[in-house]
Amino acid sequence: MTDVLLDPKNPSGPVVVGKLKMHVDRDLCIGAATCIAVAPKTYILDSEAKAIYLQTAQQELPETLIEA
Repeated sequence: MTDVLLDPKNPSGPVVVGKLKMHVDRDLCIGAATCIAVAPKTYILDSEAKAIYLQTAQQELPETLIEA
């Protein structure tokens, strides 16, 4: 994986981006990649098809992160 993770020790969060504290519920994530379509600078799928946070998440607008 060449992408830089926001927090390599906790790739599914919780992470803080601006004023938002977020996490991916790995039990509920189905790997549909909708979050990636909405916020491509924030998420990628790991080897288990679960969303994880990219370091570039800081570049997304808060509204985009909420929508994702």
